[in-house]
Amino acid sequence: MNRAIADVFSRWAKLYPLRPHGRRLWLVLCILLWVPGPSQALQVIANPSTPVADLSMRELRAIYTMRLDRWEDGTEIQVFVLPQKHPSHQQFCKSVLQALPHQLQAVWYRLVYSGMGRAPTEVRDEQEMLERIRSTPGAIGYVDDGVALSNVQVLSIGAVHE
Repeated sequence: MNRAIADVFSRWAKLYPLRPHGRRLWLVLCILLWVPGPSQALQVIANPSTPVADLSMRELRAIYTMRLDRWEDGTEIQVFVLPQKHPSHQQFCKSVLQALPHQLQAVWYRLVYSGMGRAPTEVRDEQEMLERIRSTPGAIGYVDDGVALSNVQVLSIGAVHE
């Protein structure tokens, strides 16, 4: 992926040569776009009875867009989310699911109003998220890395770009 981006940049640079000060500006822009900014670490958690220990990004996106509704053992997946304006929800959508919160909300609305599915259960805060994940078989959710975890399973998430 990085090689392909570098090839595009080098072709562009050959077509549109820059003056020396422009090259420095272009280099700074590339570095800023490539280097991730400060981010809040999040953990994807599940009920301890959940039959998986790791998920691919594709599976996680399918779960949160409500396209995957059962675990591999047939248990129904219960999806929990924080409110749309919550910083952890925004970070989860942008950095993990690679979507904006309102885009995810639109997917859920379409499912509900078309009668094709249901939206995830929204919880007030991370503490309620933990309580609901602990008490609901098949549950999945996410919390900030700084939240003390007990009686939940932390899922390992595969590569970001699949």
